[in-house]
Amino acid sequence: MHMTIKGKRIFNYRPVCFAALAMILGIILGEAIRGERLSLVAVPISVFVAAIVLFAVFKKSRRFVYLPVFALIGSVGMIICSAVYANSVIEPYNGAMTARVTSEIVRVSGNSYKFFVDGVSIDGETLLPNSAMVYVQNEKDDPDFNAGDIVFLVGDIEQVDAPKFGSQIAYAFSNGNTYNITCYYITKSAECDPDFILGLQTRIKKLLYENLDQRGAQIAQALLIGDKFGMDSEFRNNVSVTGLAHILAISGLHISALSGALYFVLKKLKVKPLPSFIVVTAVLLVYATLCNFTASVLRALIMSTVFYLSTLLGKKHDSLSALALSAIVILLFRPTDLFSIGFLESFSSVLGIVMFAKPFEEAGQNVVNKLSPKRHFGKRIASTLALTFSANILLYPIIVYFFGDFPLFFILSSLIMVPYMTAVYVLLLALSVIALVTTWGGALWIMKFLFIPFRVYVYVFGGLPFSLVPATIFGVAGVVTYALIGVTSSRYVFGTRAVKVKTCMSMAAVGALVCALVALV
Repeated sequence: MHMTIKGKRIFNYRPVCFAALAMILGIILGEAIRGERLSLVAVPISVFVAAIVLFAVFKKSRRFVYLPVFALIGSVGMIICSAVYANSVIEPYNGAMTARVTSEIVRVSGNSYKFFVDGVSIDGETLLPNSAMVYVQNEKDDPDFNAGDIVFLVGDIEQVDAPKFGSQIAYAFSNGNTYNITCYYITKSAECDPDFILGLQTRIKKLLYENLDQRGAQIAQALLIGDKFGMDSEFRNNVSVTGLAHILAISGLHISALSGALYFVLKKLKVKPLPSFIVVTAVLLVYATLCNFTASVLRALIMSTVFYLSTLLGKKHDSLSALALSAIVILLFRPTDLFSIGFLESFSSVLGIVMFAKPFEEAGQNVVNKLSPKRHFGKRIASTLALTFSANILLYPIIVYFFGDFPLFFILSSLIMVPYMTAVYVLLLALSVIALVTTWGGALWIMKFLFIPFRVYVYVFGGLPFSLVPATIFGVAGVVTYALIGVTSSRYVFGTRAVKVKTCMSMAAVGALVCALVALV
């Protein structure tokens, strides 16, 4: 969209980016009317359809007809998800049922444990359309079943609450776990083999727990497949406090390391570019399946595929468009992800890197060059700091909005632990593949020692009383205002520094007014 002021463009025209923004708008409107009467639900659909017709009629606007189309797709997608959720509501049920275990069994306390199931039925008739989380209470004996087995249980079923714009509905839809079962009695009904993916996940977890201590196995499990289901809340909280939560959530860091290692091996084997691309893409797809296609994994997979495909075809790669494309693909199939913490953190972090990493790095390199142009270590530090600040600059309001504070040691963590754990991840991945192929779990013994620095760092810095800085952001309006100011001040919006400053100040004033009005209402 070429917008001009005094003959100069405000920004470059990127259709994929505008399509993603239109879809996001449609999803937000769809969520706003969730649960309302049919006449109100029809309003945004009618508006978007009318806009499509108007854009298509006039020749000058025809090239922008995709905007209301994507807005309509987002709105309809969200409305359909809402309808599916509403139609899956069941009457409160207490009694006997059967189900298939679809996860590992995790001890919550000395006499309680939890796990996931699907195919919940009564007398052979399916009761729940989605899977459920089972909480087994006051069970002192170890469970006699594993992933894939059919169990008989007695308990209460309740549906997960889903308030508007809440992250709970996003988590429920993304994982398909929209019910909770409080279980009072359970026993194995039939022994069954899990499907391929579940079986492979189970083999990986068994391999880790047999060859590492419990904490080491939990860390390795999170590093390899992003599964933190069995990790206790205290350790997870300490990891988050140190600003290293992304280390234990499969993201671009892991996908880049994996794809880079694969390309390196294939290059050494003198495999041609096209076969290499096909092999790496296939491996990444299987890996994403193992990680249950979380938002961060899908984003990293799509962006990585676009990057390597553009390189293969000799085309210029645009990170901002690749990020927008990944958002479109994810939201097309899971529109509720827009409200999930993982989606927002992943995309805001990468968006910050795309917009600010380069100018921050240039500023840091200029400072180092003024001190001494031959300080290579200083330049590396400047590059790392630029990446750290840019990754957190748009992530900040998301974290503060959901958690009310911000990790103080995120810079130190990025300088010390992120490079170290990236190297550890690559080695862990290689050793795990060797162990799976050869069934020799002893290959993993060295990981016991390599995890020690990470564990010590997390316990020491995560346990400090001042490791979190209390902060506030004034609701959704504050988050949106902050994001708009960030985008406006980036290199993707053109204009003089004076114009940008005035525009950002105006946005801040309007945002403050909106926040005040929302607070009063």
